[in-house]
Amino acid sequence: MTPLAEKLNQLSLSTMSRQLETTLTEAAANLSAASGSPTWNWKRANSAIDRRFKCSRLQAQPSIDAFHP
Repeated sequence: MTPLAEKLNQLSLSTMSRQLETTLTEAAANLSAASGSPTWNWKRANSAIDRRFKCSRLQAQPSIDAFHP
């Protein structure tokens, strides 16, 4: 049993633990079949964030470091 499967069992996610190999295999197939490279997807996400910030007309774009709950 892999460390991830053990953690899933500890979290009472036994079904996920049993299907872990299948899920990982399917995820790897979907990732390789995804259009574009991971870098391209990262650039698309960043440009979407930039576009939404511009549309919001906020004065400053705070970083996650500036967030105080």
